[in-house]
Amino acid sequence: MTRPVLFHAALAALVFSTSMAGMNLVASAADTKAADPKVDELGQAGAQLNKEGKYDEAIQKFRELLKIDKENALALANRAASYDAEGKFQHAVIDCDYAIKYDKKCTIAYINRAWAWNELRNYKAALEDCNKALALEPNSSMAHVNRAHAENKLRQFKKSVDDCDKAIARHPDLVLAYLNRSHSYARLGQHKDALADCNKAIELQPTNAKCYNNRCFIYAKLGDNEKALADANKAIEINPKLGSAYLNRALLCARTGKPDDAKADLERAKQYGVSTSDNVIAAPKELGKEAEGKKNSK
Repeated sequence: MTRPVLFHAALAALVFSTSMAGMNLVASAADTKAADPKVDELGQAGAQLNKEGKYDEAIQKFRELLKIDKENALALANRAASYDAEGKFQHAVIDCDYAIKYDKKCTIAYINRAWAWNELRNYKAALEDCNKALALEPNSSMAHVNRAHAENKLRQFKKSVDDCDKAIARHPDLVLAYLNRSHSYARLGQHKDALADCNKAIELQPTNAKCYNNRCFIYAKLGDNEKALADANKAIEINPKLGSAYLNRALLCARTGKPDDAKADLERAKQYGVSTSDNVIAAPKELGKEAEGKKNSK
């Protein structure tokens, strides 16, 4: 699936892309407490492995648990979190479907399914699941963040800002909320507010390439090509496979009279699954035409 450029959600990363690992919701060890000691042991082990980013191992633990208790909604929801983090969003949806079938009040199943729907670009379904999660748990920050992402994609920018405000009020260190809010601020033309949110996200998570990539966009909108280029370079330094950063740098190079560098970066961007049609920075006409020509020649 082609990733959205600059403001991921992931969202992201979340999400969830692998760079947003740990941002989707995982039930705590206490939540997985069960009558069967083996089920309890496997549930706690799987939840911990999820939090450590060891998703394949977590999936195996939940698979073993579900052989004992196939209707364990928390195990299914937690395995969905593993699948979300690995980019297996259809698998995540299926696990959440079963989790909700067995327990219609399983909040994390609605949240993790919303995450998957967002990644699959079914934003209305994501919005619906977030609303259900918030009806069950009104103070869920992750439900607000997921809903903010869906609202942003549906161009409901003020609602998106409001949901991020609520998430940040309860969890001031939630990087994804700042990134989502910065995107909505940018879409509303509030670039200084967007820049402040990007700066905060970088302060909280200085090794997150997407934070720099998002700030690159803000600097570009403010006309500071030098700082924008520096952030694109930093994003690529942190994550050499972040295609959107190459595309942003390509557009900046084209804008500043470096067509050869722009074309080279455009090729790298396409290698990692993005094209000029995904970007919100206006591409120079000649670069856009070349990208479309290559896209149509496939």
